[in-house]
Amino acid sequence: MKRTKTGLKISNGVIKLSFRNDDVTVKAIEKRLGDMWPAAKKITRWVLNDTAKKARSLLFQNAKKSYTIKTATFNRTTKLKKATKNRLVAVISVTGKSNQLKGFTVTPATLKEGTARPEVYKAKVVRANSPKQLIGKGSKAFLVRFPRTGGVGLVERTGKERYPIKSLYSLSDPQMIGSKIRVYKIVKPEIHGILERELERQIGRVLRGEVH
Repeated sequence: MKRTKTGLKISNGVIKLSFRNDDVTVKAIEKRLGDMWPAAKKITRWVLNDTAKKARSLLFQNAKKSYTIKTATFNRTTKLKKATKNRLVAVISVTGKSNQLKGFTVTPATLKEGTARPEVYKAKVVRANSPKQLIGKGSKAFLVRFPRTGGVGLVERTGKERYPIKSLYSLSDPQMIGSKIRVYKIVKPEIHGILERELERQIGRVLRGEVH
């Protein structure tokens, strides 16, 4: 049987991971079902949606393993568009702007002022990498408490003067989940395995008369 096609597209800060079945795959399912062939498209829809749901969880898990982000917002920034009987495509879409660098591992992690402030702060975004010193062109990053919100952020000065300052940012959710090296490439074989197992499971359920 021809494999279900999967595709990964990233554009304008949005990652889309799609699962789609063509007519060849549906015809192959119909042949296996025999007299129950009308259930082929229904089975395809179930398989695509179940696979997409499990794939989304796998992507989350591997992104958290690969990156040091503390408060993962993947559930909030990810949407699943289910396949329908007339549109046999399930799509996982991930949106979101760059995350503040303070949301990843920063050392020291607590705000210290005056003489207690460290000479250099370090940050680590990718778990497998070593912490990187945050020294820019003529400026060093430092932690500061924002008066308006009371939150702490990692900033650097934009010039030689004390002000203005700017917050430092790192990877967005689409960049992390869509990483072909650290996330998508790792889980892709597992996703294909899930899809094939789901296909066999759903065909078996119909043939045994468990569903109609």
